[in-house]
Amino acid sequence: MDMKNLRLVCVLLTCLLFAGCSNPNRAVRAEPQKKLVNFDTSKIAVLPFDISRNFFLDKKVKQDTLSNDDLIIEEHLLDSTINKYNKLAEANYAKDLKKDASIGSSSNDDPRIDLSKYRRQLIIVKNSLGEKIVWVNCFIDDFTTRAHWKKYPVIVMDGGKWFFSLKINLTRRKVYDFNVHGVA
Repeated sequence: MDMKNLRLVCVLLTCLLFAGCSNPNRAVRAEPQKKLVNFDTSKIAVLPFDISRNFFLDKKVKQDTLSNDDLIIEEHLLDSTINKYNKLAEANYAKDLKKDASIGSSSNDDPRIDLSKYRRQLIIVKNSLGEKIVWVNCFIDDFTTRAHWKKYPVIVMDGGKWFFSLKINLTRRKVYDFNVHGVA
């Protein structure tokens, strides 16, 4: 590097240094710490998108991936959706119990969803608008004796709260198509 370029670099660095120090009362904003998501592969599987099983009702969706930031958003939206569901389910359960006390005779009658007992399948796509969407399929641990759950979507009819699914639009940060299965 010649002397002329070296002086120019020194002048620029000095200007930047003084510009940063020109207001001593200026608040320094730290970037918020983003936690790393504990991605437990014994409970969560990312499945490939299969056009023959297009859960997105959009013919132009394409396979995509999740970043750590995407996982943080997915976890937050899933947790808040389940918390809302549990509050509503508890209120309805209390009303039903007043009508019929025999309803609470079994631990299986508890209508709440405890996410720690569920396995999850995720399919990540980008839709025709360029929005990242995750299909989240959840089912109770007891069902995982079938080895294929890490390769293929678990699709069942009925099953009650042991099976539920939802879609999360990560771009818009919205949950839709939340569906807890019915009981036959």
